Amino acid sequence: MDKESDVIKHQMEHTRSALTDKLEALEHQVTDTVTGAAETVEKVRQTVQETVSGAKETVANMQHAFQDTVDSVKESVRETAESVSETLDLRKQVQKHPWTMMAGATAVGFGVGVLVSRVDVPAAASGAASSMASSARSLANNWNGSGGDHSPAWVGPQREQGYARQQPASLEESPWMPAVNQLKGLALGAMFGVLRDVLSKSLPDTLSGQVGDVIDNFTKTMGGKPIAGKVLPDSWSAFGQSDPSQATRESREFRDGNGQSGSRRPRQTAMADIEE
Repeated sequence: MDKESDVIKHQMEHTRSALTDKLEALEHQVTDTVTGAAETVEKVRQTVQETVSGAKETVANMQHAFQDTVDSVKESVRETAESVSETLDLRKQVQKHPWTMMAGATAVGFGVGVLVSRVDVPAAASGAASSMASSARSLANNWNGSGGDHSPAWVGPQREQGYARQQPASLEESPWMPAVNQLKGLALGAMFGVLRDVLSKSLPDTLSGQVGDVIDNFTKTMGGKPIAGKVLPDSWSAFGQSDPSQATRESREFRDGNGQSGSRRPRQTAMADIEE
């Protein structure tokens, strides 16, 4: 009996030791698995955090680049608008370059006058050629037919004068000619009015009135209609320069609707002349 009890105890101890070893091995295995999973989760978390940080930096960089591009475009548009506005500001251009603007206005008026009063070149050339041919034939006939008198009659200028009389009639028949002539007279009046004001401001009072009368008479001779009163505002000097503060004040009054004098008077006078 004692031997069997010893054997059973020995087997129980052996079984207990084996179970203890297995439990320890299982514990180590579970611990290693949990540790590996924790490390994996930590690595994934760090990777996700780095990805999110990189995405945030990329978005921030793109936002800064887009903002810089928008600011650059706005600045370019603003500079372009200011440049165009300054270029199209006739008062400012006249203040900076008075004589150049006057010369340009003269050239434009001359070009408009040429375009308005131009003659049909082919018709004029054919008329002149036929007139010269008929004059030559008439000269030959008179030279051959006359016995003692060798002074032929010249009929070419009469035909040319007849053609010259017919051509203005065809131009006057156009329905646009009254309006064109009115605009032409207004343009000439404005151009010589500017010249009159500039010369009047640069000359003594004893001569300015006489010079103004001479320019008005010359304007009438050229087919224009003199504009009564001043064409240039009082703020402009003889060389087209003005006080910046006064010009700014006048522009503000004009925008507010209070500028009822100054630069509006010449326009009202010009419109009154047109209506007359």
